[in-house]
Amino acid sequence: MGSGNTGRRILMVGDIRIGKPPLNGEQVKNQIVAIWLEGRHRLTLVDTDNWKRRPWVIAKLLLEMWLGRHDTILVSASSASVHTLFQAMRPFRRTMAKTLYLVIGGYLPTGIRTGRYRASSYAGLKGIIVEGGSMRRQLQELGVAAPLHVIPNVKPIRGVHGDTERYTRKGATRFLFVGRIAEPKGTMAVMEALGDPLLRDRAGELQVDYFGKIEEAHETAFRQALSRHGNCAYKGYLDITRDPAGAYAIFSGYHAMLFPTTWIGEGFPGVIIDAYTCGLPVIASDWNMNREVVQDGVTGRVIPAGDTAALAAAMASVMDDRGEWARLSGACHEAVRQFDVDLVLPRLLEPQL
Repeated sequence: MGSGNTGRRILMVGDIRIGKPPLNGEQVKNQIVAIWLEGRHRLTLVDTDNWKRRPWVIAKLLLEMWLGRHDTILVSASSASVHTLFQAMRPFRRTMAKTLYLVIGGYLPTGIRTGRYRASSYAGLKGIIVEGGSMRRQLQELGVAAPLHVIPNVKPIRGVHGDTERYTRKGATRFLFVGRIAEPKGTMAVMEALGDPLLRDRAGELQVDYFGKIEEAHETAFRQALSRHGNCAYKGYLDITRDPAGAYAIFSGYHAMLFPTTWIGEGFPGVIIDAYTCGLPVIASDWNMNREVVQDGVTGRVIPAGDTAALAAAMASVMDDRGEWARLSGACHEAVRQFDVDLVLPRLLEPQL
């Protein structure tokens, strides 16, 4: 990635992992945004991937800011590292005044509320871009003075996949879990729901497949739970970025995606966009921005966070009313177009640049 366009001079700072497959949602989003910017502006990148082992990255960042040759600085990163950066930048008012903060994840309001971060650290910024209206409201209430803008998560949408015929075929109802295999992401909540009276005696009628990287601290408990449920399987890591066609073919074989997260850092999950691309409704916890992304009764079901009985009931509804979930599947195909990078960023990010 490099420069060569005649647009504005943009400095993008973030965990991008240039030229390599992304390992997490932050890197996925940053690569998408960087590619989009590169096609329209004169882009310089400061990739903070593994920066502690690459100290010259900080030197490059400081040099670029000191030279002041950029029209806009776009900082796109998680809350902790950015808070430290903005504290260091506060004396440089000119630099702050042309810096946009693209917030990744949903922890920022919690960090300010608990005193880990200071709202004053963001004063003087050109703007803060968040992924949902609920976060914007929280930051306003917490006294963050910088201009606040909402831009949802985005992905390239190159047509939709899957069809509603899957809901008419006989066989087990198939549920998909995609994400980090960790307790706060809801992996064990799904196992607990399978033991609910609504599902316990219907084990042969459903299948739950897990895709994702297993968090080391969670692996023993996860594998032990798997061994107790014959209708659950771990399928490994699904590389959506490098092989979207293959991943979407897998997505399209399921009837609903499970997303019962209670992770404190949850933002706007890109995997929900992937699900919608495949006409896959989502059963999501009412947590952070999920209710803004999943429309209850339209593109899935929103259940109380941590309520495994409600999760079991939602799963049972997929099994018992395939026709209703086929309707939701069609609505997902319609909804996904509002998250297309080529529609969203020209309309909402470009004016901020």
